[in-house]
Amino acid sequence: MTSTEVALLCRFVRAACPGQQWDEYTAEAWELILPPDYSLDECRAAIVAIVCQGARFIDLGAVVAEVRRTRAEAAERKRIRVLLDPGAYRAEVEAADAAFLRKLAARTGSAALKAVPPPDYGKGAS
Repeated sequence: MTSTEVALLCRFVRAACPGQQWDEYTAEAWELILPPDYSLDECRAAIVAIVCQGARFIDLGAVVAEVRRTRAEAAERKRIRVLLDPGAYRAEVEAADAAFLRKLAARTGSAALKAVPPPDYGKGAS
């Protein structure tokens, strides 16, 4: 998130929670605390969820926790979709195996590991 986006987020919070205390360093503190990979839209959605739960003030830690919770739920939904699709599940397992072999080969320096084909996982069987 950029400095401009953090400033926009702070203005959004001020509008949603007019009683919340602010000073000239608030946006700077939020910028330092919010993870850089959080988007403005994710943080706004988290703030809306927090306010809809009855909060009159926005705790920055609650914003971080809400974005984490939302991301975890989305990852779980994606994981369930993959598990329900045998082709997608097989592709995910094969990709994980290939990544593991690459990582292992890089750590051990063994070129032979790179040449090992991934297991079949029953592609021929129905």
